[in-house]
Amino acid sequence: MKPYSIDRIRQDALVAPAALPQDLDIDDLVLQARRARARYLGDLIARGWRNLRKRWRRAVERRNAYAALVEMSDYELSDIGLSRSDIKVAVYGPPRPKFQALRKLAAELKRRYGEWRRRRQAYLDLEQLDDHILRDIGITRQSLGAASLSAPSDRAVALNVNEPLSAA
Repeated sequence: MKPYSIDRIRQDALVAPAALPQDLDIDDLVLQARRARARYLGDLIARGWRNLRKRWRRAVERRNAYAALVEMSDYELSDIGLSRSDIKVAVYGPPRPKFQALRKLAAELKRRYGEWRRRRQAYLDLEQLDDHILRDIGITRQSLGAASLSAPSDRAVALNVNEPLSAA
């Protein structure tokens, strides 16, 4: 939402005076816009509050149903076609697939971040070597980025045998 002030409306009227009728009262227009915004925000808050109350009532009903089913004996549960392991699914429903998609997304982001960290560490390790050692392993300073992209994922091979491996 763009905040409009009286000065902003007057500036817009100077840029495009033909777009505004001459008998337009700017103060009245600002007042109408503020009222419309207040109505919109009031409706938005009221809808959110109603939705929250509806979800709360539904959660209380489910919690009460779960408690009632847990208190039943196995014989009573079998009469209604349930076993103890079915109670949670019967009350709350099956797991939502949208959370599975979020988990997959989080796992993919974690995997990519891990790859980036591995490449970054390989680049920093290669950057610390002097030019003579880099030449021995066939890498130039200009190709450090490409060499770090193809670095092995495990750091079992030391680049300089005189120095111990740093902790990954």
